[in-house]
Amino acid sequence: MKNLNGQHNTLLEYTESILRYIEEIHHSPTITHEHHVGRYTYCFAKLLNINEEEAQKLKFAGQLHDVGKVGIASSILNKNTLLTLSQRQKIEQHSVMGYQILSRIPHPLTQFSAIVALYHHENFDGSGYPEGLKGEKIPFEARLCSICDVYDALRKKRAYKKKFSHQ
Repeated sequence: MKNLNGQHNTLLEYTESILRYIEEIHHSPTITHEHHVGRYTYCFAKLLNINEEEAQKLKFAGQLHDVGKVGIASSILNKNTLLTLSQRQKIEQHSVMGYQILSRIPHPLTQFSAIVALYHHENFDGSGYPEGLKGEKIPFEARLCSICDVYDALRKKRAYKKKFSHQ
């Protein structure tokens, strides 16, 4: 975001603040997760020798990758046991909802973030969602965010799983 200027940068900051406020009211654990994923995505990008501007874009996208969860009932997001098939299907809609939210904001950075939000649950073997993309058909940015998303999820204790160590 450093290299963006003037009104576009201010609009983007306000937009990000509004989205974060909505998420915090709806499901506050998502905020911490999104901050972690943004930070991890930035660090991973730098390890891959991605330039600062692109790394900042990836950080921003990582921070908004789960924004679509605002459209999922809190009772599902806060559930302490395994999800039913129906609940799982609802959760899986968050990537499309995130895309729909972000793609409506007319700024190149939110358009970029919309793609990451849409595809961050695609798996290299084609078993992911929402489109079942495989391999390099998944945008690189979404693959990078996905790795960081999974890492953060594995590092958290849940009612149905233990916390994994970094190793």
